[in-house]
Amino acid sequence: MPIEIIPRKKVRVPRWQVILFSISLIFFLIVISTYFAFSQSEKKHRDRIDELKSLIEKEKTSEIKEIEEELTFWQEKIKNFSVILQEHSFASNIFELLQKTSHPKVMYSQFELEPEENTLNLTGQTDNFLNLGQQVFLLRDDSMVKDINLSEVSITKEGKVEFAFEISLNPEIFRWKK
Repeated sequence: MPIEIIPRKKVRVPRWQVILFSISLIFFLIVISTYFAFSQSEKKHRDRIDELKSLIEKEKTSEIKEIEEELTFWQEKIKNFSVILQEHSFASNIFELLQKTSHPKVMYSQFELEPEENTLNLTGQTDNFLNLGQQVFLLRDDSMVKDINLSEVSITKEGKVEFAFEISLNPEIFRWKK
């Protein structure tokens, strides 16, 4: 036992610190025990799920397995077809555009479509320049036409206007329309 020359007072810890420490310790123990309880519960539920999966697998008949394999096969085929359909270029959509945007007094004589370059070359004939101008405006107003270039214009012996267009198309025109 040490001999003290100068007597010291015992340091007293304030009551609120003792209470706060006790509450913190209790809270810590509750959190730790809850963690372990949830961990055990999760493990038990995983084991139960694995058990049920194996039970379901045992109960499957060979007929059900064959049907599932066939469904998987057709599912893959449909998925592949969807990819092909999305990538396929539908050049026939250009006819819908021409039907919608052609002036009644304009007659086309030559048609050249280049889907890879998104261009359409049209040669045609009309009665006058007014009809030709209206045709240009009809084409220009369509959202599938990016740009239109009037590359040739001439007047025939009969007094009709011959022309040639080079039309830049929006690539979306060649996509499948739902």
